[in-house]
Amino acid sequence: MCSSCFSDPHLAAFVVSAADGHVCDYCDAGGEDVSAAALEVVVEYMLGQIDLEYASADEALPRDPETKGRMFGEEEFDTRELLEGHVELDLPNDDGRLMGDIAGTLPEQDWCRLNPLGVRDDEAIGNSWTAFRTVVSHRRRFFFLQQPDPELSRDVAWGEAAFSIPELLDRIAAFAAAKGLLVTMPAGSAWVRCQAMRDGETAFGPL
Repeated sequence: MCSSCFSDPHLAAFVVSAADGHVCDYCDAGGEDVSAAALEVVVEYMLGQIDLEYASADEALPRDPETKGRMFGEEEFDTRELLEGHVELDLPNDDGRLMGDIAGTLPEQDWCRLNPLGVRDDEAIGNSWTAFRTVVSHRRRFFFLQQPDPELSRDVAWGEAAFSIPELLDRIAAFAAAKGLLVTMPAGSAWVRCQAMRDGETAFGPL
């Protein structure tokens, strides 16, 4: 397949780096400006990334001590559901063949999240952010790093919030740096604080 077969920029870049031809068997693109790589090579790369978040349901889900069957069946899904519903693989030029071939090349197994009984990363971050907002809005606006909040500590211990405030801010800063979201402002830059108002409102209250 060629790099244009993938909407994800990381997968497209990998296809370019692993390209060994200039003709795509799936979208029929061809020419010197077309980078095409073997299906097995691309799927092997995808599997390495998938394994960071997902695992075999046989290995990750607990089994009923009596029946020996897998428990928490609602947490498992097949390969097609993994690609379409969880990984959200977007193939803009596909007529169905490429998705089918990728699914057929991946291991034939049921899948689940790597930590199926734990809180998902997005939920963990969301819960932690909600706890952080509560602390800085209602209890400890300026000194939340030096003086831990007992209610937040309880939330972290109980799993409602996965990260303490310093851990949460470190993760947000690391994400922003990795995604190139940090911008250096020149010395002397002016900052203006604004607040949105409803129609008919002024800084001193309703008209």
